[in-house]
Amino acid sequence: IRQLKSAKCGLIVGPHGSGKTTLLCTLMPFLVSVFQSDGLAQVRRMQFTMPLANTAWSRFRHARESVHAAVDCLRGLKPGSLLVIDGVEQLRSRDLRSLVRKVQRRGVFLLATSHTRVAGLSILHQTVVNVMLIQSLADRLLEDASPSVVEIVSRELQCRDLNGCTNVRDLWFELYDIVQDELLVDPMNLKDVSDGGSIVSSHGS
Repeated sequence: IRQLKSAKCGLIVGPHGSGKTTLLCTLMPFLVSVFQSDGLAQVRRMQFTMPLANTAWSRFRHARESVHAAVDCLRGLKPGSLLVIDGVEQLRSRDLRSLVRKVQRRGVFLLATSHTRVAGLSILHQTVVNVMLIQSLADRLLEDASPSVVEIVSRELQCRDLNGCTNVRDLWFELYDIVQDELLVDPMNLKDVSDGGSIVSSHGS
């Protein structure tokens, strides 16, 4: 928090699927308690998600709509408030520079996530994919899972070379497919599949 307040505009940077969104979700209650403590400032979070249709036009329209939404959100924030943007690299460079200038003029703090460094934003934290991160996320995601799901996921993690994993989200999707394939063999395990699906696929970027 001290780093963010000093930098004004901070960035959480890391590769795709390295836990940036999960980190934001963990931090949000604390950020709200700090920035809204005076009853005047506010905290607003936005998440930009690339469209499924990966064409030049869809990307352009998505970037344009995203920056317009961010500017509209910014207009409603009072000085000292915090704007959180998950996936800020999806904005065009010139739109992002313009948004940062607007944030600074309004006296609002900005915390964003990105896959790459962003000019004008100080790097506050860099996420990396390692075995410890994968195991800790798996433990958290499997807290309410059925024994069948826990057994399958634990077995798969133990037999994989997790040191070579660079994208945790893709790993969860693979595990989700494996859980489905194994548990659907027995119709009595359909509930296990439902439980495991919601858990394994809930990790962000």
